[in-house]
Amino acid sequence: MTGRRFSSIRVGLFIASVILLYLLALRSSQPSVLSRTIKAVFNEGHKSFNWDEAPIEDTRLPYVELNQLIDNWSNEKEAYSFLVAHEGKLVIERYFNRRSIESPNTIKSICKVWITTLTGIAIQKKLLSGVDETIANLIPDAYSDIPEDDPRREVTVSHLLSMRSGYQIPDEKMHSLFRSENWVRDAAHGKLSNRPGDEYFYSTSQTHLLSGSIMASVGEHLHSFAKRELCAPLGISIIQWDTDPSGVPFGGSELKLTSRDLARLGQLYLQDGVINGERILPEGWVEESYTNRRQIAPGKKFGFGYNWWVANTKAGPVRVALGNGGQGLAIYPKINLIVVVTRSHKLDSRNHNNKTLNMFGTVIPQILAQYSIEY
Repeated sequence: MTGRRFSSIRVGLFIASVILLYLLALRSSQPSVLSRTIKAVFNEGHKSFNWDEAPIEDTRLPYVELNQLIDNWSNEKEAYSFLVAHEGKLVIERYFNRRSIESPNTIKSICKVWITTLTGIAIQKKLLSGVDETIANLIPDAYSDIPEDDPRREVTVSHLLSMRSGYQIPDEKMHSLFRSENWVRDAAHGKLSNRPGDEYFYSTSQTHLLSGSIMASVGEHLHSFAKRELCAPLGISIIQWDTDPSGVPFGGSELKLTSRDLARLGQLYLQDGVINGERILPEGWVEESYTNRRQIAPGKKFGFGYNWWVANTKAGPVRVALGNGGQGLAIYPKINLIVVVTRSHKLDSRNHNNKTLNMFGTVIPQILAQYSIEY
């Protein structure tokens, strides 16, 4: 009996060792640019806001055409979800390619609007004086060896929100930042291509610099601040939000949310920053965020506000948060409508992002305008 028991123990230890080695190998095989990851359990926290659900047939929306659009869209490469919320009710919710209500989405640059939202909350809580506050004043250590008369000291919160800081590090060259131990400081020390406020240039490094600045202004980790001040009242769960080596959450990407939680973020803006009677964002913040601050090139439809793509369409104004792979959150304020689409974030960004902008800015408005939907 003793021999058999000893043999069983040896077999058990052997199996446990194999499993451990497999898990270690699997972990080491995952490429990681970011050094630390903060994770939250799905569905943790207070759920103050939730969706009522209603069949789209009970609305005045052209449901046959919208469902046909979704059918066509779902046939494209690696489509994950398509949600439509109307007048505070979820009327369409469809998932594809083994995705479900609980599936996380790496929303990539939609995270920039997340940072815009946290900036507004910091102002509402009087932890940040306003968008004219200079970044050098918020994070003085990052600017300590930059001369007092250097124009980099003139960069404000508003400049970073609207991509007009003068810093021009293209996203495809951000690998130099990834090699650093202090991303925020290195972003602050980047060269200016023009004076702050003069010219629009889309760059994720600007939003990460803002993330570090807002974290300094609120006096706590931005993850915990977001969970308490944004996620709790909206019922959002942060599934994952990666950080840089200094612990600053990635300001422009690497946030994971469900499709429903993306729609909840849209609902906050649709309701002018108020949820369940509580003002989350400052009065006027939503319209300020939507104000175009870049010159629109001939033949182009979309301008750019505080990380929102903005346009006027046949169905009235549309406000879009856009993420790599053609992921998007669209708000149609005139129609009280929210549309969320998610797909693989690894798809070609330019091609699929343009397709999504065209769908939000042209195709859907044409469908809605055809039925003369007025509210």
